[in-house]
Amino acid sequence: IEADCKEREEKIEAEYKKREETIEADCKERDEKIEAEYKKREEKIEADCKEREAKIEAEYKRREEKIKADCKEYKEKFEADCMRREEKIEAGWKKHMKDIQSCHQGVQESLRARLQLQKQRSKFVEARLTMDVLRARGLLSARGIFEHVLALVSAEVRLSKPHAAAAFCGPRGEWDPAHKFDVALAELGNLNPSDQDQGPWTAFLREALRACCRPGSGLCEVAGKAREIRAALAQDAYGYPWLGYEVLLHDHLPDDCRRVLAALCRRLGLYAAASLPVPP
Repeated sequence: IEADCKEREEKIEAEYKKREETIEADCKERDEKIEAEYKKREEKIEADCKEREAKIEAEYKRREEKIKADCKEYKEKFEADCMRREEKIEAGWKKHMKDIQSCHQGVQESLRARLQLQKQRSKFVEARLTMDVLRARGLLSARGIFEHVLALVSAEVRLSKPHAAAAFCGPRGEWDPAHKFDVALAELGNLNPSDQDQGPWTAFLREALRACCRPGSGLCEVAGKAREIRAALAQDAYGYPWLGYEVLLHDHLPDDCRRVLAALCRRLGLYAAASLPVPP
């Protein structure tokens, strides 16, 4: 019995060991399968995660590019709209400024026209007053006009150059009106073009006389021409009469005389009447 028990124990122990080894081998095999399956699933999960991350990143990039494109398009539209509004505002401002300038020009033209009209009226009134004064003094004739202008030249010389008129004063230095024409004729002969003291009537009479002289003539010839005109007007055949508001220029006067007198009449706003056309 003891031998049988020992044999059975050995068999049981061998069977136990065999089963234990079988179980251990099965567990090891299962563990390997489970580990392989775990690794396989982990790799699959990791691959799925990478794929999803790639998809998410691609979708994010696509959306980011779309957002950038939309922002760029919106920015371009906004800039175009701003430029269009600025151009519209600038065009409106230019139109407004043009309207203001046009209105300002219209006002200026209106004021200029009014000033021109007032100036013409003033000239007309001045011419009428001059004619009235000349008629009242008996000077509305060719001789009277010329001597009146010589008197104006003499007055300008007395105001601007007292030393030039002092030679024609009396012993006590008093002014002698009888020498007013001599003062004017002397000033015409001594006139210097660069002299700043010459009066307007002096300059005007000098230019009118110079136009009747030969080109390049000196100042002595200008004064000589003035003396010739005064001598021609001083003849008894001419006299002092006048005709209405017209200065009567007889056709027997020299052409130079009539030309100078016509210029003086135009300066005084008078009309020179003649039986023959006045030389230009």
